[in-house]
This record gives sequence, structure tokens and C-alpha cells, in this order.
Amino acid sequence: MKKAEFMVDKVGETYDGIISSVTKFGIFVELPNTIEGLIHVNNLKQDYFHFIENHMALVGERTGMTLKIGQKVQIRVEKADPETREVDFELISAEEVAPVEGPKGRKKGKANSSTRSNNQRRNKKDESFDGKKKKNKKKGKGKKQPFYKEAMKQKNKKGKKKK
Repeated sequence: MKKAEFMVDKVGETYDGIISSVTKFGIFVELPNTIEGLIHVNNLKQDYFHFIENHMALVGERTGMTLKIGQKVQIRVEKADPETREVDFELISAEEVAPVEGPKGRKKGKANSSTRSNNQRRNKKDESFDGKKKKNKKKGKGKKQPFYKEAMKQKNKKGKKKK
């Protein structure tokens, strides 16, 4: 509470800080005076960022910009609310670091190979993958009837014998 109260009159000022934590919803930056604040992922206007959990980093989709723990950043104090004890920052700049491998999403317009193989397995009994019916399907009397039709035939046979 005291930290947020201390930062109320510092709104709009810029500071150098270090990223102390990275989450899927944003990054926490610690200033030299031990004040810690959040830069929410929605306020990162430079790019659309993906959270890479095993690297504890946010990686920009288009630019490849990487934000990770220990990285030096320059921030502007956006909001300090003593009631909610929150201090919000805006990212001005970040030092360049080695890029982290981004998320492995599928490319637009291309089918995922695992989806294709699942579809093949699903359709294996009735149809081939290209949609054509298989030729070796049973027809006529050799085709297995539903259980209730077989039961009806047996019932009819029993009824005929009694007459």
C-alpha cells in the first residue's frame, strides 16, 4: 500500500527497471527503489505477444521481440492506486536479448497433419479419405441386419408355428 501511495505523484515519469516476472497476462517490472508494477499484455502495443512458459518469456508474433526475466526495460508510470495497491506501467523500450523460439502454431491455409490422420482413422470403416465409398461393402442378404429386425423375424417364426 505504501509503495502504491509513494508512486501516486510519480505518474507520467519514466524509469529504468528490470523484468522480475513474466506471466501470460503481462510482465512485472521492479524499479531500483524496490517498487514493482505490472505492464499488462493488453498494454504492450508493439506486437501481439505469446507466453512461452518453458522460457518464462513473452514473444512478439510479428516482430519476434522478446521480454524475459532479468531484461532491462524503460517504463512510464501509468497508474498508481493505493486502494487496490496496484501500480501499472507502460513499456517504452527494452534492451535486445537473444530471441526465444516462438509458439508452434499451424500456418494459415494449411491443414494440420495430425488432424488429417485422425480424419483418416475416423473414416476408415465407411469411406476412404478422398470421400469415395469403399467397393468391398457387403450388399443384400449378406449385410448384417440390426438386432431388432432379427428379433422380429424370430418372433414371427414362433407365431407361425403355433397356428
